[in-house]
Amino acid sequence: MKATQKTSRARLATAALLAAAVASTALAPGAAAAPRPASANTAASADGRLTSRQLQRETARILAEGGFVGITVRVRDGARTVHAQAGKAELHASRPVPRGAEFRIGSVTKTFVATVVLQLVAEGRLSLDDSLERWLPGVVSGNGNDGSLISVRNLLQHTSGIHNYGPEEDSGNTEADFERTRFDHWDPEQLVAGAVRQRPDFPPAPADAPIPTGTTPTSVMSSPG
Repeated sequence: MKATQKTSRARLATAALLAAAVASTALAPGAAAAPRPASANTAASADGRLTSRQLQRETARILAEGGFVGITVRVRDGARTVHAQAGKAELHASRPVPRGAEFRIGSVTKTFVATVVLQLVAEGRLSLDDSLERWLPGVVSGNGNDGSLISVRNLLQHTSGIHNYGPEEDSGNTEADFERTRFDHWDPEQLVAGAVRQRPDFPPAPADAPIPTGTTPTSVMSSPG
C-alpha cells in the first residue's frame, strides 16, 4: 500500500510540474514594473524581523506606485505571520481588501511544484533523469512530442521544448476575450492537451545543457531549493 501511495504522489507531482511548465505565462496577461526595494528604515525592525506597521507602509506604497486596485500580503516566517492590506476588494467599489482574502498565485505555482518535486527526489521517489513517459505514459505524444525524450530535469529547467501553451491561444487574446473568460478554469490535463496539439518549440535539451537565466524555478531554489 505504501509503495502505491509513493508512486501516486510522484506521478501527481510530475503531472503538476508538466502543467506548470506548459502554462508558464498562461495566467500573466501583463507585467507591472517591479517595485523598488524597501529602504533600510522601513524594511525590518531593529532585530531584523518585519513588523506589521512596516509591511503595511510598504504595501500602501506599492499600491500607489503600481496603480493596482488592491493588494493583500502575508509574510510567514516559521510560526510568525505578518499581514497587510491596501486598496479596494473590487474595481469601482468602496469595500476594502479583506484580511485573509484568497488570491491567485499565478506563475509562482511553478516554484511550489518544483519544491515538491525536489523533495520527492531527495526522498528517492523520483529521479531528475526519469523520463516523463515513465510517470505519465502517453500523455506527451504526437505532433513531434515524445515524453520518452523529456526528463524531469528538463521540466524543472524549462528545457523540455514542450510548446508554451496558454488558453488564450484558443479563447482569444483581446480585452473582450479576457473579460469573457477571466473566471474560466482550465485543468492541468487541458493545458497539456493544448500544448501537445502543437509541435515542440525546440528539442529537449541534454542534461549538461546550460540553464536559461531567469526561467527555471530550480535556479531560485538552489540558493537556499
